[in-house]
Amino acid sequence: MKALTVIRSTAIAKANRLQKLHPHLATLRPAFRAFLNGHIFVGGRGAYRYRADKSLAPWSDLARSLFPRVEDFAFAAAVMESDALAGNPEPLEPAAPAPEKAAGRVNVITLAAA
Repeated sequence: MKALTVIRSTAIAKANRLQKLHPHLATLRPAFRAFLNGHIFVGGRGAYRYRADKSLAPWSDLARSLFPRVEDFAFAAAVMESDALAGNPEPLEPAAPAPEKAAGRVNVITLAAA
């Protein structure tokens, strides 16, 4: 039973992180693509930098504030860009909240599956 609780809390934490990402999706979409394609690396102080010239990425501070660990950023990149890597490069439109939900909340499953 304890394992189920751990799995559930981990899933909820990841879903909450993806939900916080929603307002910044347009800004971070190129960041996810660059990270998954290997054009971005994490510097010694945890900043995201371009491999070609080692310059700081303009979205580095935003990514560091939303994702405290690189693994969290990589998870979000994999979830949000899975369609783009599968050959479907059109941008993801944020999902509208369901009518029965509060106006400020987003259905993370619908957002990730879109």
